[in-house]
Amino acid sequence: MVQGEADHRCPPEQSEQFYTALKAAGCKVEMLRLPNCSHLGSVYAPPMIRQAQNAALVEWLNRFVLGQSVALTQDPNPGPATAEEK
Repeated sequence: MVQGEADHRCPPEQSEQFYTALKAAGCKVEMLRLPNCSHLGSVYAPPMIRQAQNAALVEWLNRFVLGQSVALTQDPNPGPATAEEK
């Protein structure tokens, strides 16, 4: 999941609830929070944040689509992360 922290269309609280429900159901789920970003954070965010989101998406595609084992740079189950942590 990718969530802009300043998203008023899909509030972060709803994403947190969805993330928690998926984890409780045993689903593999990750959340990347984009600080100070709106619903269109992936398009209009500062370059550093867009780069972090793109890196997270490529890592996800490599793991879950291509089946490549990727060494994680952080704890795989830390709870929601922010782009600043990437």
